Amino acid sequence: MVTFDTILCIVLAIFAVLFILIYVPNTLGYTETENLFKRPQYKIIPRPDGLTSDFEVRIAGAMYHCDDSDVGGFLGYVKPDPDNPHDSKACGIYNRYGKLIGFVPRVVLDAYRPWSKCEKHFCIGWVARGHDKIPYYGRAMVFDPSSGVEVEVARYLLWIIENRGFNRLPKGVKLTIDGVRAKQRYEWVPSLLSYIEHADNIVLTVETLNPPVS
Repeated sequence: MVTFDTILCIVLAIFAVLFILIYVPNTLGYTETENLFKRPQYKIIPRPDGLTSDFEVRIAGAMYHCDDSDVGGFLGYVKPDPDNPHDSKACGIYNRYGKLIGFVPRVVLDAYRPWSKCEKHFCIGWVARGHDKIPYYGRAMVFDPSSGVEVEVARYLLWIIENRGFNRLPKGVKLTIDGVRAKQRYEWVPSLLSYIEHADNIVLTVETLNPPVS
């Protein structure tokens, strides 16, 4: 005979499963998005040569300009937008097809504009889904073109894989070893590490390091 205590345990178990399936993922989504805004708005990352640096920055306004097709990694560029009706000092972040992804945050412009010399720069970034209030968010790494960017691209690709996952890699990134493309995911991390260490037999191919001027 089924007792009241048995029925109560079954009901509580059902509610526990529903809680895990519905509430916890949403909470994680909020936590990840909130943590993004607790991180510094930007970070200037010196290169080993001690002479140049790269600029990692939060993408402002992604929630207004992105949709599901933008989720994941992207290759693109950052350029001044002097005709912006809201702020003539604005700097837009675009994917390689010229779609506006967002902007360098306004509070970061005093640091970014002198660093970039108000010129167009290549970048790699990612966009992720958030929650109802902030449906899309992301960050971008802007590269100093005054010296080779390939090794720095490799470093950032490795960071994306280790911290965001393979699904955030930008479309168009290809890795070739001795003329053979790395197709399996497990090949990427050791190959990138070898490339970063300047192995002569490894060539990193990015679809475009110099997106067309638009």
